[in-house]
Amino acid sequence: MSSEFSFSDKNILIVEDQKPFQVMLKGMLKNMGAGTVHLSSNGEQAISRCTEIPYDLIFIDYNLGTGRNGRQLYEELKDRKLIPSHNISVLVTGEAQSTMVVGALEVNPDDYIVKPFSQNLLKQRVSRAWGKKQTLLPMFEALENNDLSTALNAVNQLLETQPRLKSVCQKYKADILYKLRKNDVLEVFLDEVLANKRVNWALIYKARVLRDRTKYMAAIKFGKEAVMQSKLSIEAYDVITDCYLLNNQVKPAYDWIRSGIEKSPFSVPRQYKLSAIAKLNKDFEASIKACSQVVDLTSKSFKKDFRHLLNHIRNIIDICELEPDQNRKRKFNQEAVFAIQKSKQESGTFSGIKADDFEQICMARLDSANGLNYKAKRSFFDLSQRYGDKDFHMPSELLADSISLMYKIGEYDKAEDYSNQIGTSQVELDDFTKDMIKQAKKSAASNMKTVSSLNKLGIDEFKKGNFHQANKLFEDALEIAPMNTGSALNQIQALISLIEHEPEERWKHIDKCKHVYRIIEGMPLSDGHAKRANDLDQKFQALLNKETKK
Repeated sequence: MSSEFSFSDKNILIVEDQKPFQVMLKGMLKNMGAGTVHLSSNGEQAISRCTEIPYDLIFIDYNLGTGRNGRQLYEELKDRKLIPSHNISVLVTGEAQSTMVVGALEVNPDDYIVKPFSQNLLKQRVSRAWGKKQTLLPMFEALENNDLSTALNAVNQLLETQPRLKSVCQKYKADILYKLRKNDVLEVFLDEVLANKRVNWALIYKARVLRDRTKYMAAIKFGKEAVMQSKLSIEAYDVITDCYLLNNQVKPAYDWIRSGIEKSPFSVPRQYKLSAIAKLNKDFEASIKACSQVVDLTSKSFKKDFRHLLNHIRNIIDICELEPDQNRKRKFNQEAVFAIQKSKQESGTFSGIKADDFEQICMARLDSANGLNYKAKRSFFDLSQRYGDKDFHMPSELLADSISLMYKIGEYDKAEDYSNQIGTSQVELDDFTKDMIKQAKKSAASNMKTVSSLNKLGIDEFKKGNFHQANKLFEDALEIAPMNTGSALNQIQALISLIEHEPEERWKHIDKCKHVYRIIEGMPLSDGHAKRANDLDQKFQALLNKETKK
């Protein structure tokens, strides 16, 4: 790295909403020979300027008033590839809180400096960062082009030629090997590094490799060693959380994700993970709060996405289904309804989904959570009919809700149909909705197996002429899956046989049959179920007519 550095030939941008600090920083840079120094007071202006000019140096204040903060702006500039490979970007803040520092460092700026600072310190930090960046430039350019093989060659060459950057290059090499999924090579490399010195980053990568090899307790050991070295090793908290969760130890997983959030609360994936683990631990308020945090964190950033708000609502409805206490359930119902109404105000940002349709499916899910399964099924199929497809396909944005509801009310075949629709249409789902579907299927798995077994036993008894036993088995199936069309048709068939064979009890069986008919009455059915329902209905009506004529 060259120790010589000049500001004079650099295009410089200062993003700062406070005029006094703009003037002070610009003055420092001018005193050090800077020529071109541009000022932006907010994120929008900064993005506009970076679109026009490839800046060499960018100073971004963390707190930019309303709109994006400095972290969000830097993430957006990187995501939109508005920062040249050779550029040095420095986050600046007057906040020395550890959460601010860790949150800033998580987005990997070239440097991070806390106010107040001297002109000499500024020059020293920028000079050092510039020299390192230019030396590592071949590797950075390869990484920017996602050419990992070239990046690996570049970093290996740097390890041979730049001994002063050995530690930095070793860490980049570990990261590149991990992205290339060369875990065997990576583990040998990490063991060599750790044999020489127990460096924090190597401990974390070792933990990651062991996690990926399903050696969870060994991974936790390395992760905890990294935390012992530095309480701010946020990636170690993430790995430890994952390992406990994958090892089905939800309580310690919850403890570690909360510790991680305390130290860095500004990560969207981490807040989503907190929400999911809190829900597993039945800390429903914390789960709702974490999803709400995601909405807040993304509301002013380029990551703003209507799906975060929808996921927040879905999460509350999931919790309504899980909460056994009726008072708390009512409270969560009110929160869900409030959030749904808020989503309608935000509906201008929705894409591929109508706010009214989302509201209807959410209200159907809430009805089901409150035991109103017939109302839920009726409302859902009224919605599906709007799309005019005989197979009742739903918009991709509503598939997760459709699947969850169908599993909940016991329409397992339809749930599987919608799951297959996701596969065949190659719908891209976010991690939250993937997990929502996974959890709905997992929760229903035992019931599906039991209902299938009860129906099979009922059919066997029916074939033997044991209509009472068959009726009881189908009734038990409907207790578990209250809106299951197949079970309803089976029970109707058993009840019709009881009407025919027990004339003295016929009105009891007729009343029961009418009640079961509500499950399928007016509902869209598959071709097979529709034919069977029609045949049974004709037989039932004939029996009713016969009774009327008596």
